Amino acid sequence: MKSTGFLGNSRKIALAMALVTGPVPNITCGNQWIVQVQPNLEPTQSLQQADRQSGWTIERMSFRQQNTSKPPAQTEPQNKGEQPRAPRRASPIDTIRKHMQRLGYSIDESKSKPEMIVSNYSDPKKGKVTIVMIYDKRKEVVGFYIYKFGNMDKAVDPSALEKYLLSTNDAIIIGGFFVDKDGDIGYKYVSAASQLSLGSFEVIYVTMATVALDRRPEIRKLMETGKKEEG
Repeated sequence: MKSTGFLGNSRKIALAMALVTGPVPNITCGNQWIVQVQPNLEPTQSLQQADRQSGWTIERMSFRQQNTSKPPAQTEPQNKGEQPRAPRRASPIDTIRKHMQRLGYSIDESKSKPEMIVSNYSDPKKGKVTIVMIYDKRKEVVGFYIYKFGNMDKAVDPSALEKYLLSTNDAIIIGGFFVDKDGDIGYKYVSAASQLSLGSFEVIYVTMATVALDRRPEIRKLMETGKKEEG
């Protein structure tokens, strides 16, 4: 093969250039051929002759481009099978506990349980009353209970005492007096757990404590004498 593009017909060429033969390598690896043209070559010399006479030097170079950038490391969860846990839903008792702490009402931790709070309400003039709050998970209600009024079976005149309790239930704002299976007299109010906001809880708590302290002396008097206090 004669050189027509690079060599003239009547003069010598003094130049040096690189010719790339073979396919262009990709970005990762490949082979590169470099052809160097040396001066003082005869026009009629072919590439093969020039190569034998060291006029052309063909060097083969191989290279590999190193990719220094690394993909970001992917972190895998420690336990692939473990699902994220849903946050624990606050119990109505937990909500009531927060209400009481915010309002400054006492909690008897020695008698309280996960679904029950025992609180002591004190009045400087009327004394102390114990209020028990129990959450019924099945019905989703909270019951407020006050005891220590006495036992109906020990009353001098049970019918007179029962009549007084019925009339009291008609007069009070919330809740009502009752007699349990053991004959103990109690005062209770039941509220839907979803309706116990801070304001409604405070009204229930204070109202029940006030009613219990106001009615307790009369109930005990009827139990002992069977007669209401006059005046």
